[in-house]
Amino acid sequence: MRTSPSATTSVLLAHPEINSQKFTFQNIASVLHDELLEFERQIAELTERQAAVCREISEQVQQVVSEVSGGDLESEIFGSYATKLSMPWSDIDFIVCSKSSREVNPEQILTQIDQRFRELHKVFADVKFIPNTAVPLIKATCTPAFGGKKIDITVQDGKHSGPKCVELVHQYLESYQCLRFLVLPFKQLIYNSQMNDPYQGGLTSYALVLMLVAFLQNKTHRGEPVDVASPNLGKLFIEFLNCYSSSDYGLKEIRPFPPGVKVVSPPFYQSPDLGMGAINIVDPLNPANNVAKSSYRFHFLKVLRHYLDRISFSLLSSRPLR
Repeated sequence: MRTSPSATTSVLLAHPEINSQKFTFQNIASVLHDELLEFERQIAELTERQAAVCREISEQVQQVVSEVSGGDLESEIFGSYATKLSMPWSDIDFIVCSKSSREVNPEQILTQIDQRFRELHKVFADVKFIPNTAVPLIKATCTPAFGGKKIDITVQDGKHSGPKCVELVHQYLESYQCLRFLVLPFKQLIYNSQMNDPYQGGLTSYALVLMLVAFLQNKTHRGEPVDVASPNLGKLFIEFLNCYSSSDYGLKEIRPFPPGVKVVSPPFYQSPDLGMGAINIVDPLNPANNVAKSSYRFHFLKVLRHYLDRISFSLLSSRPLR
């Protein structure tokens, strides 16, 4: 079942401002602020519980990569596990890299890894090699002994920007202390709504991070606070929903500034030539790349609108969020 940790509900219902029935924007924001702090704490705890299993999987992957390459290749984790923004349900992303400067044939290496994985019945319950994509990959599901974790394996080449994305996200996390507390719950909401798979029109974690960064940069450009002092996290959560649930964003490019660059203008650019079918998020690492080109904007905005309406209903009806 796609649910968030249940203890966050108790935080909401036990909050003094809920019990006193004082439902104002400030009070709802304060309640959400407490929930977001508690949610982050629980995710950190759950992630730590899975750490040993993730290390075992990583060792298994490294062993196979070393075997099929004669020790010339190694595997590294990237994505949300590398940025420390993983959820308990997150896939583990691996990239296969050469230890030397020799050229690697992605399809050849992945074919060999695929064959070896299929022999490891105690580790992998399901293995699929998908060669006909921009970046060929292996998708595998581990057995219950390894927590049923899902992994993706790709090979480093000129098209692969995974490690650079990890470095970029680390820099953004250092710049905005509140970012982690916002990324995690929004990842959960998107997952609950089955909108986290880019192959089915969903949004990647990297795209979500860039949307949040652009939103925070716009706030700082206007001189508004983005720190983690109460009730700012709750306010930022609601304002992010309001910001991107507007239909205006179908005609705007979301262009977050690179880390360390002064935000001299809003990171949103009007562009009437853009289509209404997708979210347009410009990659700071490659301005020609829309990192959300496969995401269906209409469906994603419906998700945001749903959660914003629930908060609005709570304010109007003086009922707690359930």
